Amino acid sequence: MITPEFKPQSTILMRFAMTLYLLLTAGYGHAQKSFVPSERMKTELYKAEVLLKSEKTDSSRAIAEKLLAGLSDEKQRNSYFGLRVRLVVATVYEQKNQNRQAIARLHEIIDQSNFKSGVDVYVKACLVMAMIHEKSDAKEQSLRYLKDARSALDKFKPDSLYPAYAIRMASWKRLYESNEAAIPFALQVLELSPKFSLKEEEAIGHLLMKILLLPVDPDASWQHNLKSLQIYKDLENHNGQSACYQAFAQMSLEKGELKRALIYSDSAMTSVSKSLSEGSVPNSREANIYLLRASIYKDLNKLDSALFYTDLGYKVYWEGHLERYSDNVKEMELLNETDKRDREHNAKLKQRNIILRTAGIILILTFLLVFIIYRNLKRQQQAKQALEEQNTVIRNQSEQLRKLDETKSLFYANASHELRTPLTLILEPLNTLLTNRSLGETQKYQLLSIALKGGATLKNLIDQILDLGKLDGGNMDTYLTPTRIRDFFAGWLTQFESVAGAKGLTWLIENHIPEDLVAMLDREKCRQIISNLVSNALKFTPKGGQVEVRIDYGGGQLHLCVTDTGRGIEAGDLPYLFDRYFQAGQKDELAQGGMGIGLALCHDYVKLFGGKIRVESTPGRGACFYVEFPLQTTAEIPEEEIFPPEESLTLPVPDHKKQGNKPTVLVVEDNFTLQNYLHLLLREEYHVLLAEHGEAALEKLRAYRGIDLIISDLMMPVMNGCQLLNILKSDKKTAGIPVIMLTAREEKDEKLKALRIGVDDYLTKPFGTEELKVRIANLLKRYSVRKEEDEEAKHVSEEDRGWLQKFEEASGKLLSNDHLGIPDLAAEFAMSESTLFRQLKRLTGLSPQQYIREIRLEKGRELFNDPRAYSVQQVAAILGYKDPRSFSRAFKARFGKLPSET
Repeated sequence: MITPEFKPQSTILMRFAMTLYLLLTAGYGHAQKSFVPSERMKTELYKAEVLLKSEKTDSSRAIAEKLLAGLSDEKQRNSYFGLRVRLVVATVYEQKNQNRQAIARLHEIIDQSNFKSGVDVYVKACLVMAMIHEKSDAKEQSLRYLKDARSALDKFKPDSLYPAYAIRMASWKRLYESNEAAIPFALQVLELSPKFSLKEEEAIGHLLMKILLLPVDPDASWQHNLKSLQIYKDLENHNGQSACYQAFAQMSLEKGELKRALIYSDSAMTSVSKSLSEGSVPNSREANIYLLRASIYKDLNKLDSALFYTDLGYKVYWEGHLERYSDNVKEMELLNETDKRDREHNAKLKQRNIILRTAGIILILTFLLVFIIYRNLKRQQQAKQALEEQNTVIRNQSEQLRKLDETKSLFYANASHELRTPLTLILEPLNTLLTNRSLGETQKYQLLSIALKGGATLKNLIDQILDLGKLDGGNMDTYLTPTRIRDFFAGWLTQFESVAGAKGLTWLIENHIPEDLVAMLDREKCRQIISNLVSNALKFTPKGGQVEVRIDYGGGQLHLCVTDTGRGIEAGDLPYLFDRYFQAGQKDELAQGGMGIGLALCHDYVKLFGGKIRVESTPGRGACFYVEFPLQTTAEIPEEEIFPPEESLTLPVPDHKKQGNKPTVLVVEDNFTLQNYLHLLLREEYHVLLAEHGEAALEKLRAYRGIDLIISDLMMPVMNGCQLLNILKSDKKTAGIPVIMLTAREEKDEKLKALRIGVDDYLTKPFGTEELKVRIANLLKRYSVRKEEDEEAKHVSEEDRGWLQKFEEASGKLLSNDHLGIPDLAAEFAMSESTLFRQLKRLTGLSPQQYIREIRLEKGRELFNDPRAYSVQQVAAILGYKDPRSFSRAFKARFGKLPSET
């Protein structure tokens, strides 16, 4: 136990307590060895010692006191077994800050311990006594007991006790000398604890190094705290976890990372609550966490929350302080009863003790009264200040709610993307089959295969979501069947070879499972684990990288390792990677797909198997996921696993040689099945090129000249659609290529963002096949006209350009006139109708009526993307159409769908 950072300044009272103890200490005896406890009693004692180490004090105390009551006479109580039981009780008193009772019992244990047979009891008792004096700021007394413990260690060399001694020595050096003097002892703790499997001591050693290194090396301090947290998680020690989370929150606050500090403080409060529910002794950490949270909210300028947690922190602290004070009063009453039995011999001593106790009580009550008055004044001042800044607080709270709404929207957007893509692959091929009667048998088979794959993908996503509910309700079962383990993993992993090859990745499998190994396995859940881990590795590894899967079996455990050379995972994301709905690396960037449940399911499945999953990663160098779980071998004859046909993951292979005068369309989509469908849909009319993300698309643009149109998904790994669009529109060579954004996201903000960058069209999945084809044809037609105009514009004079600009401005002002035509424009420019017709035809290739219709329809499309959400009737009126139906027909002919469908 590390000395708490937030302790009351009651050194004088503690010294009074020590004086009182010295006056009341009883006589001594000698440890006996003759008593032999039963195996049940030994087991119970071991359980009590383990619970005490985990700081589950109430449970440990109940077991120890029951054992102590079962020791019938003084001989048994003074035996080695009895001394160990009494040491547990004394340590419980120390953890509850009932130091008088703890000191009295520890003195008896130290005096009655036999160096040769009970050296471990003697050393542990000395160390507990040293800790009590250290908390009381009794420097010399603490050091004396540390020296006594060291003498016993040097004489009898029980090396397994040395880490506990080094912990106390490091704490003493830190308090009374310097951090530099304490570091060697902390390092000895970390060196020796693993040798004796002393996990609690190893965790405390890391906490010590965290404290000692924080002023000089914050990064190293952070890593030590992270290692300590992992150990406490393995031990399920929530009190230790709360200390680590509190430290993370404090360090994040000092760095100015307020949101991260708030998250860690949440974890600290959760761990403290679990610790208290398990019977741990309430201490000042709960109050410290509330006060730290108040500081975070203060820096966030959320003064109401800061005031709330400040009050709560001090309230918890003083409740604990008063509880300890009540315990001290009870101790005094017990001591008073002892004095009564010896009244005749100790009358003067009793009077002096009463005076000292009364003085201590008066001192404590006076201090409490002064502090309460001070806190009330402080609260009044803070309340007044909070009232004056109420408007600011409300605005800040609104901003926080907005950010929470953004987080929720991100999850829904990701879920929409994941569900709409397979839905598109079901609806559109089926629609094509129903509307196109001239399809051949091969094309029908291909379309049905795509729809079947989409249905399987959709079913898999729904199954995963349903599994979350089963896991939450504790209703998830395992369905074990005899399986040839080597063949099972080899069969499923082979399915990813074509995907890796298409992405230009090196794909390695090391299968070290014995060929004859047959074990009970939940095949479907194992398949999900393989699919999620390998799919993520392939998704986030760039071209030229490597994905490797290693499988081993040993010690009754299956070991699976998936390693990639992708972008890696930030250190701050690692603790939350297996949390549900968590999306790594998406704080300030467009989401790249996924609902955030794949890794969470992997974690829950592995835990259901009785195993563990962990990850190691270096940003920029890739990640490595480790899975291990026990296998139950069997002699049963296994049912053969039926693997999906290999063509289920086969990718489209477009013809890179352009045939005839077909326009070239580049499809940028990370879902290979949707790639396949779009290639099948467009290949008859267009020369189709494929790319799985933005970077691959840029490579295609550099390799193939003459690309006429681009269809791009929005949410993709490596480089998303908006990033690609921004690059295209920023380069003169590619700025004119029309781009259709094809995505599952429907938010207006996303549409407007893409439109501001310069997207030419925007379709939402599931899209209509005919609508897509119409929009492609219209954009290609406009692209062709634009190129001709650009060529002609090279020969247009400055005077003609000026006239065209004035003509466009005049046309825009007259749009709402339903009678707008050649006479109006001719009058505006003081020329005859025939002259206006010839002039406009020469410069644009369009008649005046064609030109006006184009302007009106483009303006209408712009109005439908306006956040104010105009109706069809309103837009038609604004654009000068008397009949909204006439406007709708013209809009559909131009853009491939009705205005009501935008």
